[in-house]
Amino acid sequence: MRKCSACHDHKKQGGHGKGPHLWNLFNRKAGSIDGFKFSAAMRDSGHTWTINTLNYYLTNTERAVPGRLMEFRGIRRDQERANLIAFLLQFNDNPPALSD
Repeated sequence: MRKCSACHDHKKQGGHGKGPHLWNLFNRKAGSIDGFKFSAAMRDSGHTWTINTLNYYLTNTERAVPGRLMEFRGIRRDQERANLIAFLLQFNDNPPALSD
């Protein structure tokens, strides 16, 4: 989360930073949270953040959303991505099941 927290807040009462707020990320349409100015690429990506789409995105952000503004390239290690996704699942009012 250290890499993420430089740009993102994940606390329930938090807000946007350089990147959008991460509370209730799961089942949110990419580029749709109010109050944050997303790139057209992210708004038009067609992604809805599930465990699978987030894993795909975090593997290689440029492949997943070409033209996005996020400077982060991705996380190559499967276990590191899995740990991050499991961590982010905590920060949802209604987290999806791990089988999603």
